[in-house]
Amino acid sequence: MPKTKDAVAVLTAAIGSLSRPVLVVAHRDDEITWKSLRNVPRVHVLAEDQLNTYDVLACDHVVFTEQALTAFVARATKGADQ
Repeated sequence: MPKTKDAVAVLTAAIGSLSRPVLVVAHRDDEITWKSLRNVPRVHVLAEDQLNTYDVLACDHVVFTEQALTAFVARATKGADQ
């Protein structure tokens, strides 16, 4: 069961405060992260394949879930090999 309180606690521990905009990059299938953070002010959640320059620059912090980071690096590495 997704819990906003728990997700906010994890983010706060990672970056210190949610007073500034935070971009959370989550895997599309990570339903718990999406549901836990969807209504948190100053937190914007994107899928790893939606990551873009504007959203990165508009936020003070960018946090990847482990699954999203793995997928992003795999896709970036695959694109570099071509």
